[in-house]
Amino acid sequence: VSKMSYRLLQEVGVAGEEVISLSAVGEVQSRAISGHAVVMVTAHELDLGLNQTVMVHVEVCQISSISIVPLSEAQAFPNSKYHAFPLGYSALFAVYLHDSIGRRLDPADVDLLHRLNRFDIVGVSPGYSSGSNGTYIVKAAKQGSAVLKVWVSSLPHISDYVHLQVGYAILPSLATVHLGSIICFTTHLTEDKPGRWFAGDSGVIRVEEDTGVSRSVSTGRAVVYHKVKEVIDTHTEITVSKVKEITFNSTSPTLPHFTNAPRQMELGPYRVPVQFLHGPGGVDPEFTLLHVSPKQACSQAVGSGVDGAVYIQQVLFECVTELMHHSDRLIVQNYFKSEAQFDTFSGNSFCVLTPVNDSHAMMSLATLEPLHLSLSVRAFDSARLYEKTSVTVKVPFVPAFVLSASSVVLRAAEMTAEVMVTGLPSQLTALKVTHPPSLTVSYMSIDSNNRLYQIALTDFYSPPKESLSNLLVSFKSSLAYQETTLLVSYIGAQEQEKPACPVPEVVEELSPSGAEKQKQALVPVGSSFTLNDPAWLATVVVITALAVLIGLMVICLAAKQSSGMGSGSVAGFAAYLPPQHSPASPPPSSSPSSPLPPSSS
Repeated sequence: VSKMSYRLLQEVGVAGEEVISLSAVGEVQSRAISGHAVVMVTAHELDLGLNQTVMVHVEVCQISSISIVPLSEAQAFPNSKYHAFPLGYSALFAVYLHDSIGRRLDPADVDLLHRLNRFDIVGVSPGYSSGSNGTYIVKAAKQGSAVLKVWVSSLPHISDYVHLQVGYAILPSLATVHLGSIICFTTHLTEDKPGRWFAGDSGVIRVEEDTGVSRSVSTGRAVVYHKVKEVIDTHTEITVSKVKEITFNSTSPTLPHFTNAPRQMELGPYRVPVQFLHGPGGVDPEFTLLHVSPKQACSQAVGSGVDGAVYIQQVLFECVTELMHHSDRLIVQNYFKSEAQFDTFSGNSFCVLTPVNDSHAMMSLATLEPLHLSLSVRAFDSARLYEKTSVTVKVPFVPAFVLSASSVVLRAAEMTAEVMVTGLPSQLTALKVTHPPSLTVSYMSIDSNNRLYQIALTDFYSPPKESLSNLLVSFKSSLAYQETTLLVSYIGAQEQEKPACPVPEVVEELSPSGAEKQKQALVPVGSSFTLNDPAWLATVVVITALAVLIGLMVICLAAKQSSGMGSGSVAGFAAYLPPQHSPASPPPSSSPSSPLPPSSS
């Protein structure tokens, strides 16, 4: 058992005034001046008769500044440099005193005052004073920011300020989702700590306790909580609603006209943006975009197979189209394919219309007017418990023009070709034709819906001998953004003068032994045949028989000619031969016969 005693040994103050006062129990109280003092502290060991003594140096300084320091860890927003306290989280702050050179003073009993600029964002209450000059407990009550001021009551000019940021630690926060949607709740507070999820109203939303995967089952509002070992308790609100309004193309009050012309590659199909609103107007009438990443357990629930984060489709919908000619309803599937599409990377919904590339269907519409395409959208939930249909938008429809042929061939004997273009008068008026310099294009109007175009070579009177290919004539309409090409080919004179392939003939040759004959067929280069083919053998036999018969006829005619030369009469084959003359007799005169003139003597 020891007894403690305290003794003030020395004081150094201004004008010999006391710096501190020391009580019998060791309580030190500073005076109004600065200075130094030495206090001897002795522990008397009564049983052993020993004393332990220590000298304590005490310095009294004026308070020059104070600082507010958080003792609880502040949590950062995801992908943000700012720090915030989670909604519902309680944080502990300490106030430290400093002298004129910034040294932190030891804990002392100093009267402090505080004030908030926003009482609805956070709540402040005094804490315990052990180990610090003063502490405050701050409770995050609402999303936003507030400023806390703390100052010394006796020295109002010595104060400090701290900015308190409060945010939702659960994502998505304050979301408005569609009925039947899957929501993937996540929080950055529990990356290394297990937590528990639950909903305040299970009739609106159902939450899996371990993963946070939820599904909205009814319209209304609910609070989703997340707790980590009763230390961190944060929450967020969620609203479940139906589709109240559907709009088209928010960037333009009217939609452009449509056409069934094949779309150019750079344009792609028609994509009509669709917006689903949970209220008629307002600050943010659209549903909250919900996203999911592959690391979340929710990615399997929504069927996401993409490596990066994607958005979740909430509103299921279908696009309804009708094509009207006056009061007649045409079969729109023959001309258009409509598809409801959701872009997982942008979170936008579209009605995608793709023209059907069918020449017969295009010809059936080419001369019909007026035509209108009606478009509407029908939205529903996953269980098909309700449906919401948009207003029907009627858009002018311009049918595509049609060419009677896709390619033509020109020849040296036929150097012009004709192509008929069928379409509306407005289409034909807006039609522009471009062609290469080696071709000329002219047209003649047959009627208001038909034009006859004539394609010819530019060098009509001296056409090239070489062939030309891949000559493209372009027919382009700015009215329907349609471009159709006509392929033109030219076959030159050199190609036409090439001889046809000769017929295979058979040549008989005697073998070296003279015992048997070999038949050799002469065939064109690149062709093929089979000698064992029965048809080919029959042909060889017929040709051989004809050759023998012709040879016998020639021999007989020659024999008759030789037997009839002495009689002076010429007949048979010899009658077609020129007359024969002997060398001794002079040739007959070519001039007509006339008496010789009398000679002069």
